[in-house]
Amino acid sequence: MTSVARASLEELRLDYEDFLRQRRLPQWPRQDPRRAALIARRPATAEDVATWAKEMRQRETQSAPSTQSTPSTYAEIAANGVLALITVASSLLDRQLGSLEKAFRNRRRLHGEALPCANSQPPKCQVTARLAAGLKYRHEQLLFAYEHDNLSTGIA
Repeated sequence: MTSVARASLEELRLDYEDFLRQRRLPQWPRQDPRRAALIARRPATAEDVATWAKEMRQRETQSAPSTQSTPSTYAEIAANGVLALITVASSLLDRQLGSLEKAFRNRRRLHGEALPCANSQPPKCQVTARLAAGLKYRHEQLLFAYEHDNLSTGIA
């Protein structure tokens, strides 16, 4: 199941990268402080991510008149936020896979053959799985938000 979750996150990552590319929205670099702020916030649900995206959009909109840069759209912020969390979730799943592999090898070495793995997931994997499911749900809402941003600004 962990491998399936990892593959699902990889597909989701590619979908969000395509989303940004098709709409000519920038993909934030790993060092972007907005990514770091979201990761430090440790959101547990898709709603937490949506709240962060709204707050980030409000901050950028309020500071835009005093700067030369154009504020990011909600779609850009939300998609890049999701990509940052997918990176974190993938890293956690990679560690989990490594740990499971190590445990499997140890059991095999100790008992002479592989023992069946437990079906229960550790708490971090459960949170990651719930977050991934919530992010998939939010994907549709992100598409709607992008269209709404374009309708309200007159961009077709």
